Parts: sequence; structure tokens; C-alpha cells
Amino acid sequence: MKIRITYFLALLLTVSMISCGEEEDDNMMSTSNSALAGTWKAQSFGGSVNTSSEFGGMAVTTMANIDGKNLDYTLNMTDDSFTTNGSYDIDISLIAQGMTTMTSDQYTNVSGDGTYTSSGNQLMITGQFFELEVNGVPVMSGSGPQTATYNISGDILTVSQNEQSNSTQGGTVFTNETTFISMWQKQ
Repeated sequence: MKIRITYFLALLLTVSMISCGEEEDDNMMSTSNSALAGTWKAQSFGGSVNTSSEFGGMAVTTMANIDGKNLDYTLNMTDDSFTTNGSYDIDISLIAQGMTTMTSDQYTNVSGDGTYTSSGNQLMITGQFFELEVNGVPVMSGSGPQTATYNISGDILTVSQNEQSNSTQGGTVFTNETTFISMWQKQ
């Protein structure tokens, strides 16, 4: 059990660092954000975080699958900023060294804000659309800019984020691959 908790804590430590440290590109050409402006209601969100590292002389691989449920959550976008408000539940399946742990959490009265720019179908987001924690530990950090792609089809906005990062913490090298997709319906 102690090893399982160690793997879980190692995953949470690395996942909480994945959005930090990238520099914003000052040369990024902004396009009109008017298509994004408005109120969007969350229809679905989910993703995965795959982490590999060497921990205590042992190779450690973890995978977390996150699935949003019971969504009563809105994203309000202006031409350059956003706010979020509402509630949702998440189910997390954590697989570490062949052991699976399941957990669920409820988020009520969630609110947040941030800024964004767009260029083509690319978004540069400062802040986060969803708050995700496990036992009080953030799964993703909202600090620093994050890059995502988006598509609008009719009244449905799809936002996809795929990132890979390497980091070193206390002499341990972590490799993270993160994929998140959220779908929103314009209100």
C-alpha cells in the first residue's frame, strides 16, 4: 500500500507541474476572437495524463484517465478573457505499475477566470477552464500560458490540449504526456 501511495504522490507532483514554465510567444498573431465570445455550456470533458520516470532506482509508469460527469458548468468568453462558473463531478482511474485506483470527486460553486488569445485554430490560455484536484492536490496548474486547439462546428466548441513535457525534480526526470478534450454548446 505504501508503494501505491508513493506512485500516486509522484504522479500528482509531476502532473501539477505540466503547465508551468512555458514562455508566451510575443510574436503570436492575434485574430478576431468574436466567434469565441459568448456563453458556452459544458457538454463533456475528459483526458489522460501519462507519466514515466525513474523513482528510487525503479522505472515508474503511471496513467490517469479523467472523465467529467454531471456537468452544470458554463464558460463565458469575451474577446480576450473568460470566466467559468458552476459544478461538475470527475471520475479518475489511476494505473501505476499495474495497480488501479479509482476515485471520484464533486466540484460545486466553482468559479475561475483568465485571458486568452487566438491565432487560426490555436488558443493561448492563461488560467484554466476546469479546476481538478485529488485529495486537495491540483492535477493541473493554471499558472503560465497553455496552448490548445479549438474547432467550432455549428453551436459546438471543441477545445483540445495535447502537451508533452520533461522536468527534473530532486534528481528524478519525469516525462509527461497530457491530453484533454472539452466540448461546449453555445447558449
